[in-house]
Amino acid sequence: MRMVRNEIKKFFANTKKTLTILLLFLLSTTFLCISMMQTEMDLSTYRLTHEQIKEGTIDLNMIQEEIDKYEYYLNPNHIEELSNKYGIDWILEQNEKLESGISYDTIQYQLSTLKQLQKEVSTVLTYDDFKKQIEDQYKDYEQLPSFLKSETAGQRARKTYEAYENLTIAKSLTVQPSLGLESLLKSPIIILSTFLFLLYLLMNCIFVEREEHQLTYAASTINGKKKLYFSKYTALSFLTILFYVLQFVFAFLFSNIYFGHIDLSVPVQSLSFAQGCPYSINVFTFLVLYLVVVIISLCACSALAFVLCTHLKLMPLAIALIVIFISIEFMLFEYVSPLSKYSLLYYLNIWSYLMPLQLLANVEFISLFDLLIQNKVLFIFYLAISMIIFVSFSGFSYEAKMIEKRMNFISSRQVHSLVYFEMIKYWIKEKGILLVVVLGVIYGFCLNNQNNMSTWEDKVFNQFVDEIGATVNKKADKKILLQQQQYDEWNQELSIVQDITEQTYYSTLLSTQPVFEKYKAVYESRKQDNSSLPILKEDQYRFLYYDTNASILQVLFILFFVGYMTPSLHNKDKESKMIDLQKTTLNNQRKIKYFVNVVGVLLLIGLFTLLDLVYINVNYPNLEWAQSINALEMYADFPVSISIGAYFVISFLTKIFLYMFTVLNFTRICEWINKRTESILIFEIIFTLPVLIFYSTRFSAFTLIYELYHPAYWTIAHILFLLIMISTSVYFVFKKRRG
Repeated sequence: MRMVRNEIKKFFANTKKTLTILLLFLLSTTFLCISMMQTEMDLSTYRLTHEQIKEGTIDLNMIQEEIDKYEYYLNPNHIEELSNKYGIDWILEQNEKLESGISYDTIQYQLSTLKQLQKEVSTVLTYDDFKKQIEDQYKDYEQLPSFLKSETAGQRARKTYEAYENLTIAKSLTVQPSLGLESLLKSPIIILSTFLFLLYLLMNCIFVEREEHQLTYAASTINGKKKLYFSKYTALSFLTILFYVLQFVFAFLFSNIYFGHIDLSVPVQSLSFAQGCPYSINVFTFLVLYLVVVIISLCACSALAFVLCTHLKLMPLAIALIVIFISIEFMLFEYVSPLSKYSLLYYLNIWSYLMPLQLLANVEFISLFDLLIQNKVLFIFYLAISMIIFVSFSGFSYEAKMIEKRMNFISSRQVHSLVYFEMIKYWIKEKGILLVVVLGVIYGFCLNNQNNMSTWEDKVFNQFVDEIGATVNKKADKKILLQQQQYDEWNQELSIVQDITEQTYYSTLLSTQPVFEKYKAVYESRKQDNSSLPILKEDQYRFLYYDTNASILQVLFILFFVGYMTPSLHNKDKESKMIDLQKTTLNNQRKIKYFVNVVGVLLLIGLFTLLDLVYINVNYPNLEWAQSINALEMYADFPVSISIGAYFVISFLTKIFLYMFTVLNFTRICEWINKRTESILIFEIIFTLPVLIFYSTRFSAFTLIYELYHPAYWTIAHILFLLIMISTSVYFVFKKRRG
């Protein structure tokens, strides 16, 4: 604690720093309050109406009448509807007011204010209807025909219903002026200003002290290593949290004064933006939970930013990377994430936890393979990942520490092989193991986001396979005929009925007819060819297709890994002149580098294949691996009749050899090029860029490199390219090094 206090005192002992922090706090809080005031509403009417609601002199019907009045001012064409509702005298009265002169801005402001009031009153009055609607949605889903049901949607409907089923509100709901608090909780200004403050702290406690050599001196002391690292982070996080909490409290008090007082003891469901909160808590407890989530998120962000700054010597680069990351995440949160709130990507965005209103005020479940997990579970995952990164990279990269490491290495009497040192360089120093883990995690999330590679049409097709049959026989012929007659009857009924509900019902039933025609065409094709091949559920074998997102991303990630890691064993040795020393040793030094590179790629391929097998086993546990590959539509013309399992193994082994040849050729190229950056750029442009363009555009002109790793699509051009790769690889491996 003493070291933490000393770190905090550094800021407030310096008058210039204290004044800068105070000025930043005043500016950010003032700007936040001004932004909250910039609402297109008449706040005097808003406050007055809430007082009248508390006194019981105005109700929802009166507010609706006021809304109709101002909407009539904007559009008098609805005169007939309004005259039937309020009478002709009401219309004449509004015409007189309209003739007296009302500005367009006044009408818009009043209308926005009244609609906000209507929303707040309706939240309280319709809460029971809200819960009843969730129950009705669940029951309606249960009554749907089986072919229209989705397992994930069914789980989501059931779990959402269960979340609200036993929820009981202790106190009665009351209307509250929630506009100010909603503006505060949805405003990103308070978070952005906190990040600005965090950057200022990082500049002073890391980079300024590094330039003044204070860190180098501190690192040489007894407590100047891990303790210094954690003490600085603790002080940094404490000041950041304090800055945020003070802003929040000040802005909350301002919103209570400016927009109207909120009773903190009422249930949080009284607030218009928190009607869907699944907890029986009051407003005060909700705000405490909100602050706790934000504080933990700020600690995680501070940890990641602190790690970056302690491992980068250039202050502009570190600050720029942090700003770019926060900006990109913010843009994704504001413009992209709201479109996919059931996606993992939404809750992997740090802004989902820095502004956790959606997290706490609603019940949402995210699909992870065939499981549904609450959005709040991902918050724990995000926090754990941040802390692992923080602890893994703990410590400062200073001269004293590096000298100590070198001395320990020199004084060590353990004997290790050359492979050991190359492995240490590859996996530890160049962060190869971290890159493998990161790519594996990203690939796992990409697999999950494919929604099991199955569409609604696939599920309907699979149902026809189950109900009618997968093989050609007389029983299946009769079922197809009966199903066709059923569709004819539904078409006839649709042409007769007049009721909209019945028309919708028959249209829904007929929506599966195109899928039935597809199944029928496949069945007739098998029948005409006298084929004994069964009709397979194609979506379950789509992982074998070359044009799926998962297949393309797998190739992209492996090529990126090869292009980034391979130069680490060659170009860095050239830059440090280590290669000159290695030339004086045995001639197998090059083969050792080949071996280390190949092992790295094999490990990544093995990880991806393991994830594929886990994905297949979880989603499609009943695959018919022994069936012929020709039973699949994509491989109907495959020249060799082998089983699906055999094709999977052959394809896996072929990919391994191809990636090995790619690594061996690129390893030799790295020996010719002096700069690591140039080696990476050359490889990524030749190999990775065409695959990336194909992934983005599906333009067939860029498939040559990608199809190399899918033997089912080889042509003469691919075979010639492969022969060149194999020949050069063999030549480079067995060629003796000169000099």
